[in-house]
Amino acid sequence: MTSFSRLVAGVVLSLACLGNLTDAGAQGSTAGGGNPAAVQTYDLARFTPPAGWQRSVSPNSSVMYSRVDQDQGWCQLIVYNSLGSAGSLEQDFKAEWQAVAVQKLSATGPSGVTDIPAANGWKCRSATGAFTHGGRPGTLIFQTFSGYGKRLTAIGLTNQKSYIPTIQKFLRSVTLAGTASAAPAAAPPPPPPPAPATRSAFQFTSSNFDDGWTAGVQADWVLVQQGAIRVYLYYYFPVNADMRPPNGNIRDNLWHRFVKPRYTIVSENENRKTMIHEWKEGEAVDRQTGERVYLAMVWDGNFYLAATPDRDTSYRLFPSPDALIAMNRYNKFAVAAADVVGTWQSGGSTTTQWYDSVTGLAAGATLAASGAVFTFNRDGSYTSVHSGASGAVVGGMNTFQQEFRGRYTVNNWQLTATNRYQGRTDTFAAHFQAVRNGRLLCLNDNRGGRYTLVKVR
Repeated sequence: MTSFSRLVAGVVLSLACLGNLTDAGAQGSTAGGGNPAAVQTYDLARFTPPAGWQRSVSPNSSVMYSRVDQDQGWCQLIVYNSLGSAGSLEQDFKAEWQAVAVQKLSATGPSGVTDIPAANGWKCRSATGAFTHGGRPGTLIFQTFSGYGKRLTAIGLTNQKSYIPTIQKFLRSVTLAGTASAAPAAAPPPPPPPAPATRSAFQFTSSNFDDGWTAGVQADWVLVQQGAIRVYLYYYFPVNADMRPPNGNIRDNLWHRFVKPRYTIVSENENRKTMIHEWKEGEAVDRQTGERVYLAMVWDGNFYLAATPDRDTSYRLFPSPDALIAMNRYNKFAVAAADVVGTWQSGGSTTTQWYDSVTGLAAGATLAASGAVFTFNRDGSYTSVHSGASGAVVGGMNTFQQEFRGRYTVNNWQLTATNRYQGRTDTFAAHFQAVRNGRLLCLNDNRGGRYTLVKVR
């Protein structure tokens, strides 16, 4: 978690005092003057800062050297903490530019993008940008190193052209250690254990699937896990007018209300926009565990959130919004006999409006509706009533009703019922789907009879 705080802290330019030249929210920054040694070390970087410049450190974020002139000219030289690589120099540079130059400085660019030689097997990309502070234009010189599973950025920014040679000299002095002497990368955190399921009136609150995924019922979602990968299948909630235009778009409102309270957002990725679904993704830090994660979020009437160790894993598992939505198949829990006791009901209807192709006038409507009510008793007996209607809405409806009575047994993923149609015994594939404060009972007799039932008493 600590290596990401510098992106959260950001860059705040203030000329009121040297101590405020770093982010005002970076509490605990230490400032010290004097003449620094010719060569300084910070994180993986070695460099030579100008003698006599003010030095300040934002813990777990960055080191900065700064100078302010009497005519309000100023310059800052900043080396940030290293982060895990996104996979290539190009990806690392884009992520750093977005997080630092764009989000924190509102800089334009990059321009003059150039790959420059770097020592010890590192790759390096440099660019410039422009920004405005206090009504005065400024220049940003930006440099990102990539290699050995890491990335590190150093920048210089000023509102005086006379400082540009100083920035260039400083950035040329920045070198990173090779594999032999580099600070060892921290071992990745062990995969979190499956989260315990919440206490429930139902016997089965977790499921282990043959493909390695597990699912657990939580208060606000079903948590689906495999190793360090976590997918949150949120229970249905209404998206009201306050989350729709003109109060912002649904995607950003969902991200703000449900994601940001749990994660510190490092950078946001807009590369996979979709016209069909509300989709958003980006790098983040889990506020509770300190883990670095890559988030993917989609809303299609229901809300899904995936947290993976990195972007490559996210893209492999969820190459499209539909792939993330399909994780809803793991909202599936075994059935115990005691849990089905009661009355369960399903129903639905469709209406078709007809029009005369010649006149364009309404030519009536047809409707099809059906419903089923299952009652499972503690003594092992059951009844089910199936009814429906179809035909013209006015004057042409046909109705039906069937009732069955028999015995039933439950065995985790199956429910067997006797004396069904023509006296046969049917075996239903059975499971519960978790919803807020309850379950839906799903039955499939594999003969065309599929029921999603809600408990009514």
